[in-house]
Amino acid sequence: MVEALDFDKMKKEIADRDYYCKEQLVCVLMARYSISEIEKVINDNYFYWDRNSGKGLDIYLPGYGEYICPDVLKKGQIILKFDSNDTRVYFDGEAFILFKDELSNKIEKFKYKDRMQMLIFNCNDNRLDFKDVVEIDFSVDSKKYGFENINEFMEEIVIYAKKYTKTKELVDELRKKRIKYLILNNTSKVVGAIGKAVVSAIKGSVI
Repeated sequence: MVEALDFDKMKKEIADRDYYCKEQLVCVLMARYSISEIEKVINDNYFYWDRNSGKGLDIYLPGYGEYICPDVLKKGQIILKFDSNDTRVYFDGEAFILFKDELSNKIEKFKYKDRMQMLIFNCNDNRLDFKDVVEIDFSVDSKKYGFENINEFMEEIVIYAKKYTKTKELVDELRKKRIKYLILNNTSKVVGAIGKAVVSAIKGSVI
């Protein structure tokens, strides 16, 4: 997890990454911490997601910073409330809005929905490509692809993003996941319907 108070800082961070491959994926997690549901998700998972993504995958957090003194907090700034927050990671509402607007200007089809969303970019020679961006809306897409919750979906994304270097490859994997889910879901519905029909037939039989 990489704190990114503003868009230009994120671009500079990416440009300076000496361990990046020529081609790789970069994730941007849009998570407005001041929403209670998102606050809980971030508090519960920040440490794990940070360690789990490791050096092979950077997940940038727009509007988040580090090393702020509690005495100088401004309106809209909140220090994250998880136990291992030794670097005083914090959320800045104003910075988040500016970052969101910058992304909306850069990505033609991107629409922020004020819920947890992730953008996955192709990164070539330490530069983000704003053309083939994958957008994931966790509140909708978790169920769509057959995941029980955000945590399960995030686990899968980290695996794919480390494994592949292009968004197209990641999308292909998600499509396979979607097809498999639909097949299994529809099969269970058919089996369930047959089961109900059998039960009804037994109940209606005269012995």
